[in-house]
Amino acid sequence: MKILIGALITAVLQVGEVVEFSNSVAFIPQDHNEITLYLDEIDNRLTPVMVIDQFYLNDGQYIYKDPAPIKKAITDSGHIGRLVFMFDEIQWKGRLAGQDADEILLLMQRIKKDFYGVEFAHIEAFTELYFQMTSGDGKLSMFFDADHIGFDCYGEFTGCGGFGVPELPQIMYLAEIYNQAYAAGSKAKIFLVPGAFHAEGFFQNNAAILDQLQAYDNLITTYPDFVSGFGVFTWGSLEDAAITGARDIPEIKEATEKLLLKLKVKHD
Repeated sequence: MKILIGALITAVLQVGEVVEFSNSVAFIPQDHNEITLYLDEIDNRLTPVMVIDQFYLNDGQYIYKDPAPIKKAITDSGHIGRLVFMFDEIQWKGRLAGQDADEILLLMQRIKKDFYGVEFAHIEAFTELYFQMTSGDGKLSMFFDADHIGFDCYGEFTGCGGFGVPELPQIMYLAEIYNQAYAAGSKAKIFLVPGAFHAEGFFQNNAAILDQLQAYDNLITTYPDFVSGFGVFTWGSLEDAAITGARDIPEIKEATEKLLLKLKVKHD
């Protein structure tokens, strides 16, 4: 299966900006109409990676919902072929809302059964993984039935922490995810999520961003058989979260374009 190479966009018009150096594109539709709009704009030029956990929220907590509106939105578009649904830090967000990780895991398993043929990805926050690893028996409650699995931690590759979590090497999280997935008999591969943005409390300067991009480039180069995706967060800016994306930071924009193009050419 072709390794997914791309970045998160935050507006439909950004699809055209990333086509030349990507084979996939991630997006977060805010309603069912936006699903159709994004898919039609992508127009089968890239593999869509659609964040979906927002569609299962109810008063801040995650619940099961009828899949029909999502299915209709996809059918209403002209999309054919490969499609990936992503759960983005869903267990960490659930924890903050008072939900148990195992309860959310059951929800993810149920949702997967609704969408035959769709690939699933679970990207979890490092904070959630740390608390899972340091409580009980240390077992991760990740969605090992997914096709793609990974985590995000935006900072120093050799020591990323915060939010009550000590600074630990990012490779430790990746190794723990892989080892536990393998032990569980999972066929999921690692989906890498390097950061490329400015936001208070995260990267201190452009050099730190470039260092993480380089470290993740080294990982996919060294372990290509264990990797299923390389998705940069984030191409577009997220104004509500005060996050400035790569496209709005000239040095980071150039570095992101060059790196993704290199990976696309290598892995296509």
